[in-house]
This record gives sequence, C-alpha cells and structure tokens, in this order.
Amino acid sequence: MLDAPGGLTVEIPTGPEGLRIAAQLRPAPSRRALAALTGVPPAAGHDWSPDVAAEAARLLAKPGGFNESRLVPTVWTRSGDRIRMDLWESDYAYSQTARRKWADLPAAERAGLLAYRPGRSAPLYACGLGLTLTVLTADGQAVITQRAAGLAHGATGAWLASATEGLVTGDAPGGALDVAAAARRAAVEELGLPGDVPVRCEGLCLDAATNHAGVLVTVDLAAAGVTFADVLAARASAVDAWESSAAEPVEVSVASVRAVFGDGRRWMPVGRLSVALSVASALGVPVTDLLEGSASATAA
Repeated sequence: MLDAPGGLTVEIPTGPEGLRIAAQLRPAPSRRALAALTGVPPAAGHDWSPDVAAEAARLLAKPGGFNESRLVPTVWTRSGDRIRMDLWESDYAYSQTARRKWADLPAAERAGLLAYRPGRSAPLYACGLGLTLTVLTADGQAVITQRAAGLAHGATGAWLASATEGLVTGDAPGGALDVAAAARRAAVEELGLPGDVPVRCEGLCLDAATNHAGVLVTVDLAAAGVTFADVLAARASAVDAWESSAAEPVEVSVASVRAVFGDGRRWMPVGRLSVALSVASALGVPVTDLLEGSASATAA
C-alpha cells in the first residue's frame, strides 16, 4: 500500500506481468444494499434516480455529449498477490452524480467512510473504475498527453499519462474483467497502436477526492523498437485522438520525471501516479523517488 500526493492510495500487486486483479460483474445492488456495505444507516441509501436522470439530460444536451456504460466497484479484497473486485454496470450519469454527492459530504464524513475499509472505495458513493496507461518507448521516453479543452466529460486541459479510459461492460466478457484486453482497447482507440501491445499492470489506485478507482498499466514498446515519433504518427489516426490536444515525451529518468511533475502544469492525480509507477518499474527504483519533493498533484 502506498500513499501518494494528491489524495491517492495505490495497492500494487506483485508477480509475473501483474495481471492479478480478478473481477466479477454482478447485478446492480440497491442503494440500501450499498449503504449496508458501507456500514452506514440504511436511510443514507436514498434514491438518486431524479439526480441521475437530470445529469443524463445535461450530458446529452452538450455538443458531443454521451452517456455510456460504466463499471462501478462495490467490494474489493486482497488475498496474497491477488485483488478481487465485485463490479456492477451503471452509466456515466450515475458516475458523475456519485462523484458530486461525494464531494458534497463533509470532509470528516468522507474520511470516516474510507476508514471503514482502508484503501478501498466507499461503496455507497463509488463512481466508477477507470484505466490509465503509460507508454514507454524504445528511445527512452514516457508519453504524456493533455486533455483537450471543451470536452463534454473529464478534466479538460489537465495533463495525464498516455491514455485514460473508463471501463465498460464490454471489458468484462462473460462477467469477468479482462484488464489486458481493456488496456489494449485504450491503446488502439486513443493512440492508434496495434491491438497486441505488451501490457503490465502496475497497481490499483483510489482517488480519495473523488472516490474513483483506477487500474494503472504500462505499455512498454522498447522491445518492439517503437519510438516516440512512431507513437505520435500512430496517434494522428486514432479514433479518439481528439480527446487529447497534445502529446509530449518525458525522458525515462528520475530527474526528468520529477522536473515535469514540478513545472507547474495541472495534472490529473491518477495520470501523474501512472507515469511515476511505470517509470519507477522500468528503472527499478522506488516510486517515492519520483514523487517526493515534486509539486503536489491537485484533483482536476
């Protein structure tokens, strides 16, 4: 378990390739059942339907707006080097509603809900499960991107890792989450990379500011001889390339990563942590070497 700047907690599995997040898709629980999981009075599990419907209407009214499915984690536990998650299917409107309800809670109440199950999301307010990947290239670069301005969703203008993707029902064929396949989907859709890139799962994190969980992944293209220029060329034809406005290389070194973390740009906390974990893994150094002393991330 690692506490990182920006209110993030990350749990790092160990072992070959790191793909030991076993998840099962289950029927959506009632809000009363979610309240019971959290250990709060059942009255707290009130119906959010009107709020979710209003959020869906708001999203769809925006230019380019959409309301796609989202996977939401309710319970996750750890046994040895394997993390087990129970997921249910919701949508982006629910995710945004839960995120706003979480933000509206007093800080002490949020802390209490998270302390009930340390390092885990509070199920009553869980807002989704995402995937963030960092690409490492053959010429020793980590690829970072900036979210495009004016997007209907997400932290517009903030910097992140190479790509980020909300996990959806299609990422859980047969009811079980396929982390590697989801990461490859993100690599294809957002970066235009081939669908067979090597994937290494670096960990599972929780952003305490939003109660949003994320899987952090490395796509290491060094052995394939793919350079930053190659990634940039592939990205130009990616289906979802419009979601980011810029891509930059950062040398895979402690000094370069610390410098880009401290140069004043606004980071998505999960993106910053993804870059740090991927580079630390490549260099064989503690991730704290890249995070300590650099500017604190702010939730976007």
